[in-house]
Amino acid sequence: MSFSRIRPLNQVLNRHAGKILLAGLALVAAHNWRQWQNDRALAERLRAEQLALPQLAHTPRVSALVAAWNEAEHIAAHIESFLALDYPNSELIL
Repeated sequence: MSFSRIRPLNQVLNRHAGKILLAGLALVAAHNWRQWQNDRALAERLRAEQLALPQLAHTPRVSALVAAWNEAEHIAAHIESFLALDYPNSELIL
């Protein structure tokens, strides 16, 4: 390509740089929005599969043994976290 052809092309690109940038940003935003929609649909499907866990006839007892030394400031949060678990047959040993 000769310089005589590059200069007019450069002038055209400079004149429309804002439009080109805006179009590129719009394409990137549209792509990200579509990916977000796909990810959200996948998360909802996985959440539905996770909630449909089978109910066991017998749940084994689960004991959580916590060795805490000088942890007075964190032990209350740990106990609350353990009590929030959704398991019917559990015990917490401090």
